[in-house]
Order: sequence, then structure tokens, then C-alpha cells
Amino acid sequence: MLDVPTRNEALLDLLLTNQENLLCNISISDSLGCSDHNIVEFGILLSTLKLSTKTEAFDFRRANFSSLRAQLGGILWEASTEDKGASKCWEFILFKGVQHRLGSSRLGSSSVERNLGVLVDNKLNLSEQCAAVAKKSNRMLGCINKGITSRDKEVISPLYSALVRPHLEYCVQFWSLLYKKDLDRLEWVQRRATKMIKGLGSLPYEERLKELGLFSLEKRRLRGDLITMFQYLKGHMEKMRGNGYKLLLGRF
Repeated sequence: MLDVPTRNEALLDLLLTNQENLLCNISISDSLGCSDHNIVEFGILLSTLKLSTKTEAFDFRRANFSSLRAQLGGILWEASTEDKGASKCWEFILFKGVQHRLGSSRLGSSSVERNLGVLVDNKLNLSEQCAAVAKKSNRMLGCINKGITSRDKEVISPLYSALVRPHLEYCVQFWSLLYKKDLDRLEWVQRRATKMIKGLGSLPYEERLKELGLFSLEKRRLRGDLITMFQYLKGHMEKMRGNGYKLLLGRF
């Protein structure tokens, strides 16, 4: 608190603090403009405290989870989920004799499911995925055929590579084809695309590919499989979606 007059002879201006040693070097300067106030200069002593943090490491391998297990075991899970959304859930049956329920309601079964854009049936057969891909690719190829008047290879070939072939090769390392009919169904899409180009319709399929600098879809799938295997073996594929097991290249 100031004990020196700052307004002529009256002590009207006060500085209050709860720390005695906070202010220092208090001085009264000239008046402030035309008013009867004076400029008061003072210093404030500040100090920063160094906060020390203690890092604690817990070893959960030695923890006793018996109390937690008892509490989880005492929850009536069936009562909390009984008949809630059972109509929106279904089971994907791979083996016979297994029936699942949600509360008192039995889950419906599904023979075909789509996961990350790939159709898989309960027999792990990928023919439906192949049929869906061929249908989508043919639809896109039909749009190119109707919407583009030019039939030059400088026009059709880039459009096919950018708009049609990605559908034929999406996630193909997962749904690798097993049956010859499925292989021919996909290859027929590329055959149709190469026949659309002016001057190549009468040539054999292999010569059309050579003229356009393309490879058959079967060879492209083999190349993709080899690249994927190389990435797994060399450690360039770290994203396992929560699965900690992967192929390791050991010493011979």
C-alpha cells in the first residue's frame, strides 16, 4: 500500500496486494496531462515455480482382476440387450449347427455379406463378387461407348484404364478367383474394351493387348499378388487391422 500522497496532498490512490514483497521501486513521477493525477511507477516481482511431475508405471501383468471380473459377471447382459435391435442383426453362418440369440430372440441368417466392398457367401465362394464386378464394369464401359464418339486408342485406352479397370482390380488380392468361368467373365470385359478401338476389332486378343501396351487381367493379378507378398515379407505392410500375426522371413 502506498503511504505517499499521489494527488496533491491527499492520499486517494491505493495499491492493494496480499503479498508484502510483491511491489518494489515505487516512485511518483510528473502529473498526468492537465489532470491533478500523477504517474506512479513501480515494479512487480514475479517468480516461476518449477513443477515436478512424477511418472508412474503400472505393471498390469501382476494386477489382480478378480474384483473386476466379479463385477462384470454380475451384470445381466441379456436383460440389458433383450429384444433391442434383434431385427437389425443377423448371423453369417459358416458352419452348421451353430445358432446365436440376442436376448430371447434368435438372429436371422444371411448367406451373402459385403465387407469392405467385397461380397462373400457362406461357402466362401466369390462368384457373386465376380458377377457384381463384371456387371458394374460393363455398365461403365457402356457409358463410355455411348458418351464418347471417338474410337481412337488415345481416347478409349485412358478412359478404360481410369474408369473401368479399377472396378476389375479393386481388392482383387483378397477375392482371388478360383473358377475358370469367373476368370473368363472378367477377361471378357477387357476384350470388349479393346474391340471398341478403331482398327483393332478384327485382331486377336493378344495382339490387341500388344498394340495397346496392356497386359491381361490374369497377369496383372499375378503381379499384384507378388507385390503384396513382397511387402509382407519385407515389413512394408504394418497395418494388420488388429491382427498381430504376420508372415516372417526366417533364416534357412
